[in-house]
Amino acid sequence: MLNAVLHEKAFQGKIATEEAEAERAREFQARPLFEYSPMRVQPSQVPVTEPQPFELIGEYLSQGKREKWRSKVEKELAEEQVHFSSFRARTVPKLDPPFVKKSEKPLTEAEPFTMLSNIRAEQRKEFDDAVAEKKRLAELEHQSAEQERQQMEAEAVKELRAKLVHKAQPIMRGQPLPLAKSNAPLTVPVSPDFATKKRAEVRRAPVVECDAENANFLNAAH
Repeated sequence: MLNAVLHEKAFQGKIATEEAEAERAREFQARPLFEYSPMRVQPSQVPVTEPQPFELIGEYLSQGKREKWRSKVEKELAEEQVHFSSFRARTVPKLDPPFVKKSEKPLTEAEPFTMLSNIRAEQRKEFDDAVAEKKRLAELEHQSAEQERQQMEAEAVKELRAKLVHKAQPIMRGQPLPLAKSNAPLTVPVSPDFATKKRAEVRRAPVVECDAENANFLNAAH
C-alpha cells in the first residue's frame, strides 16, 4: 500500500515537472544581442601613388597623318583665296536684235463642236427612259397579276360559300315495301330465377335439426 502511494506521488510530480517545462518552452524568450568588438585598422606604410604623364603609341602613328591633313587644308585655303582675289567679270556681248518672220498661215476659224458631256447626257436620258418604261411595265404586270389573284380568290370564296349552304335531298319515290303478317307466337314473359330469392327463403325458414349433408347444403347456399 505504501509503495503504491509513493509511486502515485512520484508519477504526479513527474507530470507536474513535464507540464512546467512545456509551459516554459511555450513562452517567448528573446535571444541576447551579440557583442562585437570594433575593428582596428592599422595605417599602411605604402606611399600614395602619384600619376605620371604617359604617351600612347597611337599618337606617334597618327602624327604624320595629322601633319599631311593640316598642310592639305592650308594649301586649299590658299588656292581659294588666290582664285577669289583675281576674279574678273566678263563683258556683255553685243548681239543683233532678234528678227521675227511674219507667219503666212491663215487665221484659225471657229467651228461648231460637240462636247462629250452632252453625248453622255443624251445616253443617260435614254437609259433613264428605258428604266422608267421597264418599271412601268413591271408595275402594270404586277397590278394585272394582283387583280387576277383577287378575282380568283373571290371566285373561290363564292364557290366555297355555295358549297357550305345545306341543301336537303329530295325524298326517294319508289315502290312501297310489302308487309306480311307474322305467324310466330307472341313472347311470354318469364320471371328470372335469381339466387337471392333462394337465400332469402332459407334465412326466413325455421331452424331444424339436420344431418351433415343438409348442413353442407345450407353453407353452400350462404
